[in-house]
Amino acid sequence: MKKISGGFSIFNAKHERFGGHNQNLAKKLNLDYLMVDFGFRKFEYDHYWYEGQHHVLSLGLFRIMWGGKPFKDKEE
Repeated sequence: MKKISGGFSIFNAKHERFGGHNQNLAKKLNLDYLMVDFGFRKFEYDHYWYEGQHHVLSLGLFRIMWGGKPFKDKEE
């Protein structure tokens, strides 16, 4: 886990220097990243495609962000 602006990055496999736990969690969950951000937001869900799938779930005081390319696509 790494502190980011306004929240925490649970894991981010895009950054090799963050350590092996990032890659292990990412492979098990088939995601590139998982982050939790804090702040005042409206309740909503957003999904978009930009070099992989990205999801944002806003729940008032915090939001959860996850996504990226599945690892099977990266191997090709």
